[in-house]
Amino acid sequence: MLGLLILLGGCDDAPSVGGRTPTLPPPSAVAPSSPPPTPIPTLPPAPARPTPAAPGRVSGSICYPGDKNPPIVLYLENTATGALIEQEIPPYRPRYILDVPPGEYIAYALTVGTEVAGVYSEAVPCGLEAACTDHRPRPFQVKSGKTTAKIDLCDWYNSPGRIASDPDAAADAVMVTTVQKMNVFAGPGLRYGSVGFVPPLTSAPALRRNKDGSWLKIPYPRGDGAAWIYAPLTQLAGPLEDLREAAEPALPLPAKLSPAKDQFMPTAWSASGNEAIVHFKGVFKDTEGRPVNGFSVLADNGTWSVVSHPSGPSRWYPDQRTGQWDIILTNPTDAAGWWTLTVVTYDCPHFDDGFDAQCKHMTRLSENHLVKIVYPDETVINADWICQRDCNKGVYINPYWPKP
Repeated sequence: MLGLLILLGGCDDAPSVGGRTPTLPPPSAVAPSSPPPTPIPTLPPAPARPTPAAPGRVSGSICYPGDKNPPIVLYLENTATGALIEQEIPPYRPRYILDVPPGEYIAYALTVGTEVAGVYSEAVPCGLEAACTDHRPRPFQVKSGKTTAKIDLCDWYNSPGRIASDPDAAADAVMVTTVQKMNVFAGPGLRYGSVGFVPPLTSAPALRRNKDGSWLKIPYPRGDGAAWIYAPLTQLAGPLEDLREAAEPALPLPAKLSPAKDQFMPTAWSASGNEAIVHFKGVFKDTEGRPVNGFSVLADNGTWSVVSHPSGPSRWYPDQRTGQWDIILTNPTDAAGWWTLTVVTYDCPHFDDGFDAQCKHMTRLSENHLVKIVYPDETVINADWICQRDCNKGVYINPYWPKP
């Protein structure tokens, strides 16, 4: 029994070699390594999106030459891109503030309807004095987060709807530019008859002139390819004296005006000075040169309007000359600027009881025609009109027509 126990106990001892017990290598603690994973490529960081520059601010005044500014549209034009930014300026609000992208701009404004142009020009910082003759737009810079102030549109000395170009540019020819819708004629005079009209703000080269230069021949797409226009109602650029004089064409038969849409058309207009008043005046005549009574003229500057007493004598103005009309304003400095003149009929009721110069009931018989009051040199405007039809249908014409 004892021998068996010894035998079993000996089985637990490892054999020795030379008195030393051999040691086995420890089992590996790390599993066999696998192939390294393929690295995932990393993309470069996306570039930061540029932050738009903060807008700048433009402020200034609309120095309209009148008591109050009419409805006006302000334009800021980027000189690099030509992009336009528009802002409506309501009546009675002469100041503006506008946020725009940074850049270089020019500023101008147009009155609604008549399109009279006001500009922030080189003449504005000059003081708009007589020596300030450069009416070109003055560029200005708008910087991010900054205010560009005193961009005042005070130069209203340009033609309606136009901005002054380089005054040093040489003219290769005489250019005619209309400032309003104008009839053109078959010859140098109303007696030749109208062949059509030219829209406002249209330019064309002058081909010939009549003897005194009051009528100019221009290209026209009807008839024989040319027509005549009355020069004093246009803007001219170039040496008029270099134009060759044209022989007057033969009068058509019969020598009457062609039918036209408008009952009245302007004829010879002129301007002179009077420091004390603004005086609009003129005479109505028919195509045979006879005075026409009973019609009025509406003068309107966009903020204020007045209508003339019907032409000729009446109970209220028995000494008025036949065919004559006039309007007198006693505030010549306040009345400076652009006006429209339009022939109308006075339709306010109870004319026999009195005349109302602020009458708003009227029928328009002509296009609006622009004139400019320049104090003190051009404050008297003589505007004659010719009646083409229905000349005997004016107000009170029968009861007050002077006896022969």
